[in-house]
Amino acid sequence: MKKTLLLINGGQIILDFNKRILERAGYSVKCAVGHDGAWEQLAEHTPDGIILASDLPDGTGFDLLKELMDKKDIPIMFISNNRDDEVKALNLGSSDFLKKPYDYDVMLARVDLMLERIERERMTQTKELNIGSYERKGKNIQSRQRKTTKDGDGPAPQEKKNSLDRRFTPAVLAACLVLFVAAGILIHSFIGGGSQFVDIPESRTPLAGYQPPPGQTGAPRVEIPGIENITIPADTRDVSIRLFNPENNVFDFVFELILMDTSEVLFTSEKVPPGTSFEDISLTRSLTRGEYDAVLKIQTYTPAENTSAGIIRVDFRLTAE
Repeated sequence: MKKTLLLINGGQIILDFNKRILERAGYSVKCAVGHDGAWEQLAEHTPDGIILASDLPDGTGFDLLKELMDKKDIPIMFISNNRDDEVKALNLGSSDFLKKPYDYDVMLARVDLMLERIERERMTQTKELNIGSYERKGKNIQSRQRKTTKDGDGPAPQEKKNSLDRRFTPAVLAACLVLFVAAGILIHSFIGGGSQFVDIPESRTPLAGYQPPPGQTGAPRVEIPGIENITIPADTRDVSIRLFNPENNVFDFVFELILMDTSEVLFTSEKVPPGTSFEDISLTRSLTRGEYDAVLKIQTYTPAENTSAGIIRVDFRLTAE
């Protein structure tokens, strides 16, 4: 199912332009001018995310951000041409900040990452609630066991425990087996080093100039680096991360290294033709000691027409030590 975005801005022209960009990327998009338009849309629809501009005709974007944070549990990306607005917007509760003017590919990447991050957080919260519910249920069972034994009816606690063990052990073993198999697949695909083949996502523009290799049919396929859990030195911008475009590909690559929690772009490469690799890169800033969830974004281009063929994203853990 398509995710829905609500765009809130001060003018219809920029709304229409951003709407076309986001719809081509696969989103369902609603638009609103100012405070009144925003609440009219929210009365009819609950979007998965909001992109809110600072300049509105009937009040400030900050005023609307405060109201939205009080009444709606929806991730919001705040957009402004003033870098000083970033801290204020984040302190008010926005999930991300984008400074104008911005590249539209950057906007799309940050929207994708914001929604993915919020979805992971909600899944974690749901899991914690389910665990808490299960623990409370277990305590209630133990309480009923003690009461039953005290009254002289029903099986003793050890008998009840054995019964539960016999009932749930096969299910637990089956679940563990599934987890081990899934973990093996993920480790082979994303942490095994070397390279892997993936389908190119549906292009946002016509795939002009693409000629598939002999014998290949269906969706375009491309070979990408197998990303490991990368370790780099802390407190320095100059680091070593091996990136390459295998020689069998038909696309040029542009690599971007992005921190998942903040959507900050740490590195952007020049176009890398097939059969080319590099290792020494300079980050936009150094990282303090710690572990960071990161994304390697690979933008693919057809060399003949310089046409964007699609974006591939690979998640990995970046450790600075």
